[in-house]
Amino acid sequence: MKQPSDRTPLIPAELSGSSGARGEAQALLRHFGLPPRVGEALTAAVEKRGAVPKGSGRESIQEGWWLEADPWGGCTLYEQVREGSVPRRRVVLDNAGWIQSLYRWAASGAPRGGTAARETPHTGRGLLAAALRLPPGGWLEIHPAAAHHPIWGLSDRLGHWGEAVQGEAGWVEAGRASALDWECPAHIPAMDFPARLPPGGGSAILNAVAALMAERGVEAACYRGPYPTQQLFRALHRSFRCLAAPEAAEIEFTRDELTLAFSPAMVENPVRWAPHPHGQRRVAEGIALQLRDEPEALWLGATPFRTGPPGGAGLSAGERLWVEPGPDGPEWHAGLVLLGAPFRTFVVLDAGGTLLRTLTDWAEPAEGAPAGAALSERWGNVVFSWAALT
Repeated sequence: MKQPSDRTPLIPAELSGSSGARGEAQALLRHFGLPPRVGEALTAAVEKRGAVPKGSGRESIQEGWWLEADPWGGCTLYEQVREGSVPRRRVVLDNAGWIQSLYRWAASGAPRGGTAARETPHTGRGLLAAALRLPPGGWLEIHPAAAHHPIWGLSDRLGHWGEAVQGEAGWVEAGRASALDWECPAHIPAMDFPARLPPGGGSAILNAVAALMAERGVEAACYRGPYPTQQLFRALHRSFRCLAAPEAAEIEFTRDELTLAFSPAMVENPVRWAPHPHGQRRVAEGIALQLRDEPEALWLGATPFRTGPPGGAGLSAGERLWVEPGPDGPEWHAGLVLLGAPFRTFVVLDAGGTLLRTLTDWAEPAEGAPAGAALSERWGNVVFSWAALT
């Protein structure tokens, strides 16, 4: 199996397909090399479906290590390598105990109030690698300062396990991101080939940046790079809150898109964004939910169904997540909207994001096909043929 040339994957291929939250967690944590007592506490948290003691929101494990509840029913494992250093997130669990992200850091920790990212650029500041669970399944990895880009120089390498050259399974290079100070991100990085990323990969990276910014107390940041596109502007809304009126901000954000696309300059965009990361849950095999104050996107395989009025800005034509009254309260429906009205429902969740039911069209793809294949095959043509009318 093809291996990356200069950086070892954080998650080996043989561990990326483990079944069951407990089994997967045990395999990953053994490989991850956490202290025994920390690994035991994290495994216990997996068995408790990501819960920490109610009331406190925090569970101390041993000196320098603790679990902290998140707003979405899961928890995050933190490490503080020495007194006065910035706590680092190591593992994020969802409310069912599934690992959603892993971070491996160098042994030394950055001091609180240390030098800002602009004073020590392009070093990663201690992050060795990060693995982010993708909504359709699998992992996207970030390897800081492991690549070079002709425009922005030292870069973070992006990659994942998947179908490589000529259909051979192996490590897939998924492009580069402008190198970031991951100890305390001060700007939103650029990515050179977003189309090379697996589904949900770009949003996963932006959300990881937003989560670290929020933990570090960064109040606002700007995008820095040559590709201020409309697609990026809309993607940023899923992990950040725009600090200007949306209509005017989009015009300002994309104003120099064509000029900057052919420029070697790393220009800081004037539109400011406050970090507002979302949480991610594994609802069932092939189904993932992304939410902040309420559900915002449900992924069926590689297809996202997003909230908002039909035809609203930034929404994929025809693929929606909406609320309907149910016998026990409001329900979230993921399905197709045609001509401004619900047309077909594939998955129904309760108000808290728990799976209530799925429909045959989604639940039974062809034998050997990935989750979501039936949806793509049966309804893809309908969605796109009606795109001009919705």
